[in-house]
Amino acid sequence: MNRKAFTLIELLVVVAIIGILAAVGVVAYNGYTKSAKIAVTKKLHQNFLSWVKAEYTKCVIDDSISIKLTSSSGNPEDVPCDRLSQNKGGGYTNHTNLIYWHWRLGVDAKNAWGHKRDPGTVAENDAYLQHSSMTWFKKNLNNITAASPGALVGFGNYECSGTTNCELCSYDGVKLMCDNFSLYPE
Repeated sequence: MNRKAFTLIELLVVVAIIGILAAVGVVAYNGYTKSAKIAVTKKLHQNFLSWVKAEYTKCVIDDSISIKLTSSSGNPEDVPCDRLSQNKGGGYTNHTNLIYWHWRLGVDAKNAWGHKRDPGTVAENDAYLQHSSMTWFKKNLNNITAASPGALVGFGNYECSGTTNCELCSYDGVKLMCDNFSLYPE
């Protein structure tokens, strides 16, 4: 007898092999995407610190220049360095507020994990950089609820209590990275 078809056993073996390969592929893919999201969060953390150092070193060199930031309405705003060095016209508070808006609207750095802060409210956003109490941020890292799955994974938060006393913390889901920085390095 001349057979030109596959037996049921042969077909089942092929389907099983394809299923095993697909399962291995999905697990590997999920691992790759998680690693990429962690790497993006770390890179955003480093980029922010590098940006602050580069921009605000200009103020140390010449406090008669301005730093280009972004207002809450998304418009570019030149903020004079002398506000910072001489603590006038809002001083470091004005700078720190505008840095937040610059990174949220000007740089447009997004949360790599796709998470949002304050979902369902007018304050909802997916910006990487947040500007709230550092104590609150550190305390609520893993506060996972139905309303905010993943809590603060992928977000960075900074707070300044003076021109030379600032802290940036970012959480990549595995590790909390915190660095101190200065708006007016001496």
